[in-house]
Amino acid sequence: MEKINRSTGSLLISPFFILFILSNFQNANSQTDTTQFDKWSATASGGITFPFDRDIYKNSVNTGFEIIYNYNPYSAIFLNCEFDFLKFNYEPGGVDPYFNYYYPSQSISRLETSIGARFHLNPEHDNFFIELGLGCYQTFKYTTGVDYSYSDNIDELGFNIGMGYEIKIYKKINISATAKLHLLNLLSGGNLEAYWGLYPGIKYSF
Repeated sequence: MEKINRSTGSLLISPFFILFILSNFQNANSQTDTTQFDKWSATASGGITFPFDRDIYKNSVNTGFEIIYNYNPYSAIFLNCEFDFLKFNYEPGGVDPYFNYYYPSQSISRLETSIGARFHLNPEHDNFFIELGLGCYQTFKYTTGVDYSYSDNIDELGFNIGMGYEIKIYKKINISATAKLHLLNLLSGGNLEAYWGLYPGIKYSF
């Protein structure tokens, strides 16, 4: 797998740095009462997807929604749905001037549905967390040629592991940033596919 370039690394780190700076405006000596907490929360997010295979895909945007059940202040389970608007690293559709061959036009997207566990490491003082999930990844490809068109859907099983940070901005509303590494085809024996996802969002607790 390719290494993450410097610009991608900066994009992954910068939201956490911003949240860390914002958290310093709060009282550094304050502690959260871990005996009282909201059982449920929901997060709406929108971010960027960074593929490892740069020969095929470009960076693209994603959007998603997440439901979280807080078992206690330290651990939670989540159900997450993310939709990636994937982009090819070339412009499909057109005629090759040398071989007079028409390249078909293609569009591609991916729906991820994951369930997993989240662990808050020190909820008395901050909201840093790590998480691990298992998901179904459905890839939708639509191809259009000169006189034909067809769709191809691929279902894959994968894992994701991530870390995040959130900060309260108003009563039951938090802003958050999560970075996840997604690994597909680990169990099927197919070609390993990996990508990073950055998911800033707004969380509401109830």
